[in-house]
Amino acid sequence: MLFVDGMGPPRTVREMKAAADAVVVARYTGISHEFPDRPARSQGAALPKFERLGEFEVLEVVKPHSVMPSSGRIETDVPGSYQEFPRYILHTYADGVDEPLPGRTYVVFLRYLGSRSEGTWRSAWPGYSFYDVSGDYPKGLARGFEFRERTTKAFLDDLRAH
Repeated sequence: MLFVDGMGPPRTVREMKAAADAVVVARYTGISHEFPDRPARSQGAALPKFERLGEFEVLEVVKPHSVMPSSGRIETDVPGSYQEFPRYILHTYADGVDEPLPGRTYVVFLRYLGSRSEGTWRSAWPGYSFYDVSGDYPKGLARGFEFRERTTKAFLDDLRAH
């Protein structure tokens, strides 16, 4: 089954930064919790859908927002979901999108939803807003969204400059 939810990110780092409400460099703690997502309006039978909020330790705010803390922890939606039922575990994921790994550092492009009980921050483009900058080259969680032509340092310098 295939779900399409919105558009992917802009093509350049500069455009991505401009389109996001906030951009942070943050370490994924591995702590997350899940809750049922609002069902989509459709004619067919709806599959259960859950959203997972992951906790990130903010290391640097690259693009500030008035309610973005300059340090501490934030929660945002992360790819993948694990929901336990009495007889099975439902693992949902987007094909071609990896899940964040605890202890890794990511550049995260965010949008602000306002104050809601389930969190105020969401990824700007679900699945396409996370770039692992723990290694020599930035790697998107969505396969095919790497910036192979530049090193992590060059990627971060470009992000900070604009």
